[in-house]
Amino acid sequence: VTLPTLPLHLPQEDRSKREEEHKKQIKALEDFLTRAKHYAAVKDAGAAAGARRAYDARLEAMRPFVRGERPVVFHANAHAHIVESVEFARKHELKCVIFGGQEAWKSAADLAKHGVAVIHSGPTGMPGEFDPWDSVYRCAGELDRAGVPVAFGSGAADVAFTMPMDVALSVAHGWTAERAERALTLGAAEILGIADRLGSIEPGKQADLIVSTGSPIQAATRITHVFIRGAPVDLANMHSENVGRFLRRPAPSLPPAPTLRGPKNLTRTP
Repeated sequence: VTLPTLPLHLPQEDRSKREEEHKKQIKALEDFLTRAKHYAAVKDAGAAAGARRAYDARLEAMRPFVRGERPVVFHANAHAHIVESVEFARKHELKCVIFGGQEAWKSAADLAKHGVAVIHSGPTGMPGEFDPWDSVYRCAGELDRAGVPVAFGSGAADVAFTMPMDVALSVAHGWTAERAERALTLGAAEILGIADRLGSIEPGKQADLIVSTGSPIQAATRITHVFIRGAPVDLANMHSENVGRFLRRPAPSLPPAPTLRGPKNLTRTP
């Protein structure tokens, strides 16, 4: 959910208009949640009584969320937007998870108090105007020490490969490597409610595994094997094929070098 928010610095000339639009957007979202809660209650009551009710695909998909069985992810980075998202989730009894959370360290105690998890993204972003220069690097560690469940997210598949380096930056600024690796694995699964299937190596869990040459948060580490549901995944790609291709290339047969001819020796001898 990207909660409708007002800019942090709202121009005075159109403040009233923007505030009115913001209220309308929030009201529309609240009305939808109210309908979803009513639909879930009616369906549950009907199922208990053996009655059938009209089916609505959108509201049906919302049933586990309005009942608090699954987390609702709110996109928020600024402190004010994070606070607004948490208050909105508490008002409507939603299980809140913050995605982004660049300034979540400012409200770490409140997030821990209300059981709000943070999927941290962009630890290489720019800090706020008056924030410490390393606040974006220390954010994940500060949240974890405050008792806030932390995971990491890239926000897009094309930049997911940089996530280990992002986590390493947090470790370089005071977080322990063990806690950081947990945030990448079991911690993420717990936040998303899938720890019964993923996140750790245990009997009965889905065998999604990686084998690496070292810690996954080290830039020099290579992934040697990947298993999805216990089946090996072919890691060959264009880059690995080209490496093998050029390593196997035979040395070119060059003609013998000609005798070098230069100027006469100009060194004077006595």
